[in-house]
Amino acid sequence: MFVAFEIQIGLTSEIDKNKKEHVAYEESRILKSQTLLNSYIKASKDNKLVPSNAVGANKADIDTDKDYKIISAVLEGNFTQHNLKAWEDIELRGEGKTLRAPDRLCLNHKRLNTLANEGKAFILDEVSLKVSKSLQYCVKSMLLEMQQPIHGVYFGIFAHIGPDTYMVDVSSRYIDDTQWDEKKFQKDCGHYIIEPKVNLETLERISPLPSECDKVVLIAWGDPRSRHAFFDGSKELKWEEVRDEYYKGMKLGLVAIMKDLM
Repeated sequence: MFVAFEIQIGLTSEIDKNKKEHVAYEESRILKSQTLLNSYIKASKDNKLVPSNAVGANKADIDTDKDYKIISAVLEGNFTQHNLKAWEDIELRGEGKTLRAPDRLCLNHKRLNTLANEGKAFILDEVSLKVSKSLQYCVKSMLLEMQQPIHGVYFGIFAHIGPDTYMVDVSSRYIDDTQWDEKKFQKDCGHYIIEPKVNLETLERISPLPSECDKVVLIAWGDPRSRHAFFDGSKELKWEEVRDEYYKGMKLGLVAIMKDLM
C-alpha cells in the first residue's frame, strides 16, 4: 500500500477546484519513484505480462481472495490450512551462560543500541539455528529459566539478520518480583518471554524469525536488584551476579512452516 497525504488550508472552493489536478500530480510523483509498481499498473491496464521482477508475475496469478485467506491464516497462527503447513516443532536450549556486549545494530529497538554503546546491555545466552531455505521459522514459546526471582531487568530475544550486521527484537519484557508467583516459579523455574502461541509484547499469536536467521540471542538490560527497592533485603546486583546466581538458562520453542511449493 502506498499513501501520500497533506493538510491544505484555504477556501473550500479553491481546494475543490485544484483537487483533481493535485491528486494526479501526487499519483505521478509516487509512481515515478516506485518503478516496479508503475510497470505493474501499466501492464495490468494493457492486460499484458508483468515484468518478472515485479510482485505477481502474471495478472492471471492475482487472487486477492486467496491471498486474504493465507494472510488471515498466518495472523491466526493457523498453519494447517491454505498454502501454509506446520512441518515440525523444534525445542532448543541455550548454549551456555555468557556476558558480553551486543555487537550488532538492532533495527527496531533504538534504545537498546544506545544502552549497548554505553555498556549497559549484555548477551546472556544464545541459540544457533540450522535453517532450511524451504522453511519459515516462528518462535512458538520462549521460557526464561531462573535460579531465583529478580527485579528491574528487561529480557529480550533478538534474531540475527545477515552475516555480521543487524538483528531485530522478536520480544522483550520487563521483569520484576511482583510478577513472580512463588508456586508457579517453583514449578516452571522461570518466566515466559513468549508464552505458547502468544507474544506478550506484540500480543500476536505468531513471532516469525527473519528469513535464513541463523542465531537467536538473549539480551538483558536495566537495573537488576534482588527485590524491589521498597522491600527489606533489597540489594543492587552486578551483572556477573545475574549471570552466575540468578540466570539458569533458556528454552526456545520453534515451529517450522513449510512454504508453498506448488
